[in-house]
Amino acid sequence: MANSTHLSPAKKLDYDLRREVLLIRHPEIDRGDVSRCYGQTDLPLTPRGHEMIPGLVARAKEWQPEVVLSSDLQRCLQPARAITAACEVSLEVDLVWREIHMGEWENQPWDDLRMRHPELLENWMKSYVTVCAPGGESYNQLADRTFGALKILETRDAKRIWVMTHGGVIRAIVSRILHIPLEQSWAIETAYAAGVLLRFSGGGWKVMFT
Repeated sequence: MANSTHLSPAKKLDYDLRREVLLIRHPEIDRGDVSRCYGQTDLPLTPRGHEMIPGLVARAKEWQPEVVLSSDLQRCLQPARAITAACEVSLEVDLVWREIHMGEWENQPWDDLRMRHPELLENWMKSYVTVCAPGGESYNQLADRTFGALKILETRDAKRIWVMTHGGVIRAIVSRILHIPLEQSWAIETAYAAGVLLRFSGGGWKVMFT
């Protein structure tokens, strides 16, 4: 990358003012032995998930965030606390960074839902972008919630913001930035303890491949 002192005044101004947000998915979680519907269910990390935290801390120390934002669910909060302690920056916990809310279906075995609510479940599976689980939110509502939170970050003083969040959040935000239909967002891979770098420049968000 060219040194900023060699850029034209207009380009140097844009370079100096750019804002970066690192969206990182939580480490591996313990889903149990039965396949369950979970979104905001507060699942714990697996032993392997705990082993992923030092790697996240090392990456954070290299990237040097100015602040860490996190979902309040323990799978995000545990690594977020380790990162803020190591980097000596503040931690801001906000429910807005939570995974999709599955309402009455949270933590229910999928097989039970198929037996008790076959029509509701089939309708949701066909139209999950706009249809909510009972008492929950749709995928489109998740995208509105989280992309709205990203827009707020455009005016923050901090230029490097680490966000500890969830796979659905990352897919929804990237889809909104790239104008990808949410129905196709599942093609965006979100591995545990990995994520995507976003850069705000030229009045909009860019997805950076690193």
